[in-house]
Amino acid sequence: ILISMLLVMVMDCRSHTWREAPSMRVARDNSPSTCVLNGKIYVIGGCKNLDSTNWIEVFDTKTQTWEFLQIPSEEICRSFKYKSVVYKETVYVSCLDENYVTHMTYKIHKGRWREAHLMFNHGSFDSPNCSLQWYDSYRKIWKNLKGLMRRSFMDPRGKSAKLVNYGGNIALLWEEYMILSNHRKRLIWCEEIVIEKEHRGEIWGLVKWSEVVFITDEMNRLEHALATNV
Repeated sequence: ILISMLLVMVMDCRSHTWREAPSMRVARDNSPSTCVLNGKIYVIGGCKNLDSTNWIEVFDTKTQTWEFLQIPSEEICRSFKYKSVVYKETVYVSCLDENYVTHMTYKIHKGRWREAHLMFNHGSFDSPNCSLQWYDSYRKIWKNLKGLMRRSFMDPRGKSAKLVNYGGNIALLWEEYMILSNHRKRLIWCEEIVIEKEHRGEIWGLVKWSEVVFITDEMNRLEHALATNV
């Protein structure tokens, strides 16, 4: 799914072709957060003028229609950024301030909002420290994933990295810029990391494979990663 302003494009992973879906009701050009649950696509934030009427809208893939969703509080519209995740048939939305610190989290289950206390993600890419981290829910602290040598995605200069759960492993995507045939190219790397937990509670990452999956002249940003079943 590609969301840009009002335009929504959907990719068929079997044929690798794009088609245009019905447009959203509100233009969202500032990196909205998206997630999918039970055939519905939730798009949160991304508007320049967020208010209680446009904060979130939902696309029903069966009826091919968009609708706005009620919000849990007016305060949520004043957040700087949003993250969303689906966990146990529930959509969780985390609201971040200007320092990307979570100051409130809500969940929606069966159409009703509740205040939540879910720490997500189970993993993250920490750009300032250039490391992959996981959350120890017992000690309530973030820890570095052990076993990974320093790699090109750990260089924070102008690069972005995205994580996604890939059948119990981690799929990591990041971008790298190179000069090929006197032209600046953007390389998209993908790496699958196998997760192993030792008896002392530490978690190790083992690289299963790593390679360039896409090369382009376009200078767009890597925004989202999504695992699909084909």
